[in-house]
Amino acid sequence: SLKTLETSVFFCCTNLTSIKLPLQLFEIKDTTFYNCTNLMLTELPETIEKLGSSTFNHCKNITLTELPKNLKVLGGSAFQGCSKITIKKIPDGVTNLNSGSYFYECVSITEMEMPILLEYLISSSMFAYCSKLKKVKFHSIKEKFANFSYQMFYNCTSLVAVLLDEIDFVLPLANVNAFANTPIANGTGYVYVKDELVDSYKTATNWSTYANQIKGISEYV
Repeated sequence: SLKTLETSVFFCCTNLTSIKLPLQLFEIKDTTFYNCTNLMLTELPETIEKLGSSTFNHCKNITLTELPKNLKVLGGSAFQGCSKITIKKIPDGVTNLNSGSYFYECVSITEMEMPILLEYLISSSMFAYCSKLKKVKFHSIKEKFANFSYQMFYNCTSLVAVLLDEIDFVLPLANVNAFANTPIANGTGYVYVKDELVDSYKTATNWSTYANQIKGISEYV
């Protein structure tokens, strides 16, 4: 049984409308379905552990609601421009998010829960232009390789809550425009942190720009 779909094998196949993926599939490599704009796909095999960079980039008609529970590697821009996906959680097996634009312009996503432990979080434009995204929940992150990078939530015009309450340190905000053109920047959204870290966040580099929008988790309703 086929276990790997190779790089770019269906690259820009705009006439491809459907495909039956092998049930024992382990990996879909980089740009395999890049710009397959008419591909309709509702689910992925649970056996998949690796999705490469730009795997489904600009597959505007796939309607995935979840990622494979066994997923361990998620490449940058994997779902960029997938305007109909409604994924709500990145599986816990994924520990590194150190590329960018994973869900850029995924305009149907309304909420996202991150993996239980991230070893790396350095991701520019991760949710940029996700205009319906309202809430993002983070769990534990290792301190050494983590920050909110350039335009991480840029133009998320519905974003009213980012939950960082399980993180035991002030997560660096590498660029002040991470929240540009969001309710957090406009004064109607909030970042919720551990109660004991509120003051530290309010005075931290770049976070001080959003001092009025930082609250303790005890205020989250």
